[in-house]
Amino acid sequence: MMPAGVAPFLIDWSEISGQERADIWEGLGGFVEFLVGRYGLAFEIRPCWWRHGEVVEELTALWLSRQHLYSDWSVLTAAMSWQDTFHKSRSRLRDMFGSCRDFHVESIGNDWMTDDNRRDFLAAVRAEVEEDSRIPCRRS
Repeated sequence: MMPAGVAPFLIDWSEISGQERADIWEGLGGFVEFLVGRYGLAFEIRPCWWRHGEVVEELTALWLSRQHLYSDWSVLTAAMSWQDTFHKSRSRLRDMFGSCRDFHVESIGNDWMTDDNRRDFLAAVRAEVEEDSRIPCRRS
């Protein structure tokens, strides 16, 4: 188990579960609170940040970047690199909350990929694979 507030080297949210996932969420939550307080981001990072997948990914990357840049093996220019990274990320974060202001609004409905659309997509993929398998392999 990792120390509180410290992320592993890489985080792939689709691959983690259980206590590890809970620990990472807790660490990321602490980082987001620090970030909002330190940089006055209450109007840029909305309290529903954790409900927006793209925001979670952006903040996770930012968290990992800060930990790396402020690690023991970092260089003297790390603080400025962090500021540059944060500035770029801040601009992207600003755009990610377009639908949320006073309360959370889902940015994409749950029916974006309906069962009919998914079935059509998979049928198209299978047809393409079948077509490719009929073309003889050419060798030079």
